[in-house]
Amino acid sequence: MKQLSRWYGTEVIYEGKIPDDEFVGKISRDVKLSQVLHILELSHVRFRIENKKIIVAP
Repeated sequence: MKQLSRWYGTEVIYEGKIPDDEFVGKISRDVKLSQVLHILELSHVRFRIENKKIIVAP
């Protein structure tokens, strides 16, 4: 999430406890943020976007 924050110029905020999950893989930097978040949602990670902030929900 730190990498996504830097790449896309967004802030990442966690609601509740920060998960211990770790995702490993390669994603090209030119992939749209919406596509990256969709890939993570396939692993049951929930997000919403508000004013350039990615809010990660439990």
